[in-house]
Amino acid sequence: MHAVPPTAAVVSAPGTAAVAALNAGASAAFGAGDAQAPLPSELLAQVVGYATSARAATTRRAYGSDWEHFRSWCAEHGRHPLPAIPETVAAYLTSFAGTLATSTLSRRRTVIRIAHRAAGLDSPTEHPGVREVWSGIRRDHGTATAAKTALWTADLARLIATIPGAGRPSDPGVLLGARDRALLLVGFAGALRRSELSALDVTDLTADPHGLVLRIGRSKTDPTGAGTVVGIPHAHQPELCPVRAVQAWRVALATTLDVDEGALSGPLFRPVDRHGHLGAPRATAGPATRLSPAAIRLVVQRRCDAAGLDPAQYGAHSLRSGFATQASANGAAERDVMRHGRWRSVAVARGYVQRGNLFTDNAAGRLGL
Repeated sequence: MHAVPPTAAVVSAPGTAAVAALNAGASAAFGAGDAQAPLPSELLAQVVGYATSARAATTRRAYGSDWEHFRSWCAEHGRHPLPAIPETVAAYLTSFAGTLATSTLSRRRTVIRIAHRAAGLDSPTEHPGVREVWSGIRRDHGTATAAKTALWTADLARLIATIPGAGRPSDPGVLLGARDRALLLVGFAGALRRSELSALDVTDLTADPHGLVLRIGRSKTDPTGAGTVVGIPHAHQPELCPVRAVQAWRVALATTLDVDEGALSGPLFRPVDRHGHLGAPRATAGPATRLSPAAIRLVVQRRCDAAGLDPAQYGAHSLRSGFATQASANGAAERDVMRHGRWRSVAVARGYVQRGNLFTDNAAGRLGL
């Protein structure tokens, strides 16, 4: 293991471990040799900025929380978190095996590795002994995650049926209903992640004779913002048509803001309170405030509750997984499902496809029972 002074290597968040080590004078983190002249503070600030941008804000928060958990455990047991020896990591993982989800422990193991490598250290997570312990934990406690239930088209129709559709945008509940209807249908038909729904701007939508074209500027699988487009066709059922729903929401939004629809700009989906007022409570940005990813999850759960579905079983991801499950059950090819949903992992997409095809050509249906 590289010799790095512990005081220089201690960091607060793995996402910026290399920068923290640099500021502490640990030039070994970048493979430097002799001591060199200090860098300008302005340049160091830029280094911090780029290192921070390497991961999404939600990832940085999760990593920071995970690292603090490991650091606190080490302090409680008199162990060094960085550099940590293999025995420490093995004991830490063992302490929480069966208590924490295996997926959570896996992420914390990843954070320990990231922190060590960013500080120029060999990762103790790669030690054969730690890898053996990790294999045993996965074997004994499994790796399955508690995924939210997928929303099928019939389920979505139940949600939409509970949303008010008549009245003026100024009437309480109507503006909120117009937004929720558009959000649910676009999220479902576009197989959008909640972060993608939140990030949509009015200018990201383009009308097309065949439906609606959405430009996804940045997403989980496209962190550098290369961008992609998603086509959403007209639906056969008017009440379930995402194109109609978006148009109705745009009209309602423009009316509320007292502007021409063509002059709309800014976030597509915005907070609306139960009184029909646009803008989040106490929001400094006013009516142009963007609906957050967390709020989108609450929208789905609230509408599920109103439709008689257990809200604890559903979340924003239920729209995306529901698209893949329903499309597969209706005969869509796996490659087409992956392309539309922008899945890069065949294994992840295949899980939804298999769920959708669970009763398609099922051998048990040929038993003559």
